Amino acid sequence: MFALPPAKRVRLLSLLGAFLGLTAVGATAQNQPPTAVAKDVTVDASANCDAIVTPADVDDGSSDPDGDPLTLSLAPVGPYPLGETEVTLTVEDGNGGSDTDTAIITVEDNTPPTIVCPADITVGNDVGECGAVVTFEAPATDNCPGVTVAYSTDPGTLFPVGTTTVTATATDVGGNTASCEFTVTVNDTEPPVITCPE
Repeated sequence: MFALPPAKRVRLLSLLGAFLGLTAVGATAQNQPPTAVAKDVTVDASANCDAIVTPADVDDGSSDPDGDPLTLSLAPVGPYPLGETEVTLTVEDGNGGSDTDTAIITVEDNTPPTIVCPADITVGNDVGECGAVVTFEAPATDNCPGVTVAYSTDPGTLFPVGTTTVTATATDVGGNTASCEFTVTVNDTEPPVITCPE
């Protein structure tokens, strides 16, 4: 077997090491960065009037030319409030390569409010009036603040003798509505006054 002198052997090993080092550096330099592709997303608001959106929800086919597995992240992170939020999708290939793209997350309130009407109301007329002033309330709740309630006949109104149907309608900030009905009955319980002649 042919044997190199020690000095040449050291030089050969040194050259081989340098070659391997250059090959490793070249392999690292050849890493190609990924391409981030984001899409706009529209989601319904949760019971907390916000929404959780994951990076995968926003991703629209991000890829890596080297086939490296990608790590996805969003900034800012959720949960996202009602309305529009611009986010940045970042994709990383684990080898120092990364790319970003932007998208809009739209959170909509599509949940109608809940409204509860009072039980049917029956009262006697106010003294000297052919009716009665009646107060009431139909409480409403919603996943987002700002729900309002409107009545076909407002509380505190003079209701005439007889039965009046009242419709209560709750409307939230998203324009969703819910309604309920109840009746207000006013009975004439005041006897007439008669004045006899002398």
